[in-house]
Amino acid sequence: MATPSAYKADIRIHDAILREFARHPWLATGAVMLAVNVGVVVLTGDVDSFARKWTVTDIAQRVPGVRRVENTIAVDRQGHGGEPALTGEIGPLSPALPPMTPGDAVPARIGAGSVATTGVAKAFTG
Repeated sequence: MATPSAYKADIRIHDAILREFARHPWLATGAVMLAVNVGVVVLTGDVDSFARKWTVTDIAQRVPGVRRVENTIAVDRQGHGGEPALTGEIGPLSPALPPMTPGDAVPARIGAGSVATTGVAKAFTG
């Protein structure tokens, strides 16, 4: 059983995680529930992509006082239009990538939770 000070720390952790979730509205964490007991965070619920599942975990792990995160979130890719909605060709790679790979040299397709690339990437020194 948690002591009064541990209980107060758990409330601070809980509130801090919720504040962090609110800073990332693209996460759509409305279907994610969390509980904290003596610094152990348990995440449950449903999200629409593995990216959201692991980002939520990462956010919780970064909150001071968290000892461990147990993530039992289910990924429902069909019900929310998550990753399957990404199926199809994607455009040029992000301009934030290092300049050693031209953005239009490697066509890629996303589907069934994976990325497939075709073509040849050639390094260049710019």
